[in-house]
Amino acid sequence: MSRNTGHHAGSGQAKSGAGTDDRILIESVQAGGSTFSVFQQGRTKVLEIDGLWQGENRRTHQIMAAHAPMMLLPSARRVCGIGLGAGTTFRRMLMYDIERIDCVELEQAVVDLARRHFDGAAWMDDPRVRMIVGDGAEFLRSEASEQYDLISIEVGQTIAASGPPSFYTREFLELARSRLNKDGIVANLVPIISLTTEEFLAIVRAFIEVLPAAVLWWNANELLLIGGAGREPKLSARRLELLRNDARIREDLAYSQWGGRPFHLNDRANFAAGFLIGPSGLRAMVGGQRSGAESDLVIRAKEAWDPEQNMAREAAITELVRRNLQPIETVLEECFPESELQRARSVREKNLANIASAGFGRWALVEASKDRLDSALACMGKAWAANPDSVIAAALYGPALLARGRASEAADVHRRILASDSENAEARAGLGNALFALGRYAEARDQYEEALRINPNLAEVRNNLGSILHREGRASEAAQQFAEAVRLSPGNAKWLTNLATALAGAGKAAESIERFEEAARLDPENADLHYNWGNSLLNAGRFLDAVERYRRALQLRPQFAEALANLGTALRAAGKPGEAVQRFREALKLNPRLAPAHFGLGVALLQMKKADEAEPALREALKHAPALFQAHEQLGVALLQRGRKSEAAAAFRAALAINPAYGPARKGLEEAGAD
Repeated sequence: MSRNTGHHAGSGQAKSGAGTDDRILIESVQAGGSTFSVFQQGRTKVLEIDGLWQGENRRTHQIMAAHAPMMLLPSARRVCGIGLGAGTTFRRMLMYDIERIDCVELEQAVVDLARRHFDGAAWMDDPRVRMIVGDGAEFLRSEASEQYDLISIEVGQTIAASGPPSFYTREFLELARSRLNKDGIVANLVPIISLTTEEFLAIVRAFIEVLPAAVLWWNANELLLIGGAGREPKLSARRLELLRNDARIREDLAYSQWGGRPFHLNDRANFAAGFLIGPSGLRAMVGGQRSGAESDLVIRAKEAWDPEQNMAREAAITELVRRNLQPIETVLEECFPESELQRARSVREKNLANIASAGFGRWALVEASKDRLDSALACMGKAWAANPDSVIAAALYGPALLARGRASEAADVHRRILASDSENAEARAGLGNALFALGRYAEARDQYEEALRINPNLAEVRNNLGSILHREGRASEAAQQFAEAVRLSPGNAKWLTNLATALAGAGKAAESIERFEEAARLDPENADLHYNWGNSLLNAGRFLDAVERYRRALQLRPQFAEALANLGTALRAAGKPGEAVQRFREALKLNPRLAPAHFGLGVALLQMKKADEAEPALREALKHAPALFQAHEQLGVALLQRGRKSEAAAAFRAALAINPAYGPARKGLEEAGAD
């Protein structure tokens, strides 16, 4: 009896405020009255300021704060960026043909953290980059400032917590406009999660009064206002060719904020689907009322993790935007073919629907963090229902369904993703997990192998595939998969245990024991680990060492019936049949259907010359495991010792019918006087 551990996993990534128990704080700095923190969550690093998310070391929606304005303004050569964060946006502007970018960040601590933890040196040392520590508005007023083609403002995350929203006022926008070249534009984030409808309209109104040639662009729940005082921003066919022809841009935009490959933003229809409203539509949306003075633009602080209120605000603004949508052709210099336009319209609707999907996903993580699991599952279901093509919603909902024993429904969630994106490795893995839970092991193996063909570096999938191969008796192949899982994710005691178990099955006892020792150093209180380690020692003939491991497993889990049974086997092999009998009987009190315990009890009793007691134990073993040929053979021995040769011969023949090469049964048949 051996036990593989660590099969199912999978969860969504949490942003600040929810579901973050598994994060590790790797650096924290106090400066300017704020706390700047970098957390590690798996392979992801997250930057926070006073608990507010600022960016990550992977692609997020922030990349579109670079790509959208740079696509809309092909003439952009000189850029000013205000608010560094993790540097996600400004480093991507360097992918384009710009001459200069002035990056202005209020706190030196942010610059230092971005350089140390977010690959800042890879772009901050570019000769086109000038880093300035100071206030963005003061910089634009200073003589150090220049005239720019694009001014990009990246302070949306702090809008609800930082006092007066100076970067959204007419006064600031007029200052920014004074620093624009002819046809220059300003790009500003509008985080609707933090805004009431009235606050959203006030921000838009102030923007278009100063910069009337403006568009509203979808960017998850941080919409983008992009505009200037001159030429209306447009997407040209020539500029959109960069999505195909520029390798860096094409690779960076092989990404969707929510979808798989069919929704990647390096497809021009998907990119254009970000357009929501143009100049005339924005004017109609805000109405004729003029914005007030700067002091009238007040954004009230809100509870960052009240998901119900957040979603209510987002839903109201989303509905307002939906009522004012303009045709995608509005932003195109050259119209797309109708088939592309239809696709862009469909994706735009999914973009808007995904605001609700993402909101339910965040709500689910809050509920899960409070152990309200039924509510969390319901929220995950609503997230998936809002946008069934969302790989993020599927990555939450599918594993949650599986954890609740609803494997068939989990499989359907992953199949929906695969119907539009057959090359989605995560959906393949999720479907494999569901099929594994349904006992459809060959199908699960096929899904895991496909997932690894697409992405060979999925450590958990390697482990899960190893579990199936081990179940199929392919111990050497299983060991290879477990070894690769451990290489990809060092320090995982469960996977090391699986590797050690497979190595034992492959006949590599010494290497197996080394791996068990390594796993035990990482997780010394794991009963399954000590149990499987004992099995490896038992197979290696180190019976007393095996006894020690089983006893340790039982200290950690006293009701561990399998460990009691295998402890009995080790004691019997060590020449202690009397003590072995006691352990077998204890195991059977815990689990009367445990065939190996019945079998071991019968063998130990035979060893003690108690064939009359051994016979019923062996018959009970065969009742629960009729294919256990060793039990048939030992029953023959018991019957032979009791002088019942014909019955003994029948038992030996039954063993040989299952395993014709089993020598002890053939020898017993001869002793019974049969051929």
